Amino acid sequence: MSDSEGGAPSEATISQKLRDVVLAIHKTGKDDELTLKRVRARAEKELSLGDGFLKTDSKWKEQSKTIIGDAVVSLCTLDCSSRC
Repeated sequence: MSDSEGGAPSEATISQKLRDVVLAIHKTGKDDELTLKRVRARAEKELSLGDGFLKTDSKWKEQSKTIIGDAVVSLCTLDCSSRC
């Protein structure tokens, strides 16, 4: 998937957007909203992807889950180290 394929965002763009959404939700202090469903939905909307794309696309279903999970773990690690 690249930017040249019908204007679809690149893999790097989608990956970065997922991480950005995790960070944005975390900054609101509403960490209970850091769910796969909410992060995927917001990223899809901000990237003008079809509803459910990140869940129904065979490649992106697992990849988005991994990216979101890694981003949450990174935030938790940073928060913990900054409090110590």
